Amino acid sequence: MAQKEKKFKARPELTKYIDTLENYDNIYLIYPMWWGTCPMAVFSFLEHNNFANKHVYLFSTHEGSGFESSIMDIAKVIPKALVKEGLAIYGHDAKDSKSVLEKWVSIHEDR
Repeated sequence: MAQKEKKFKARPELTKYIDTLENYDNIYLIYPMWWGTCPMAVFSFLEHNNFANKHVYLFSTHEGSGFESSIMDIAKVIPKALVKEGLAIYGHDAKDSKSVLEKWVSIHEDR
């Protein structure tokens, strides 16, 4: 299913959207890697919101691919945002990575 959605650049409708991001300067975008990028539902979210002048920090789980093309793919969809490579964690290590994630967030939260 994920590969087919990617092939056809599907934009699944989300059941709920955020009204506005205007009160936020920093956005933490968290997603699993699907076929070399983020899930198509993430693109639905990105295209629905205004990310102009936002700092977008990426966090992804993967099984060896790291961020693959997701950084570039996301930056293309929200070109007025400052998209930052963040943290990529092996999916099988995610359950034991709370301290790594907390440290990563603490580095960025005061920016």
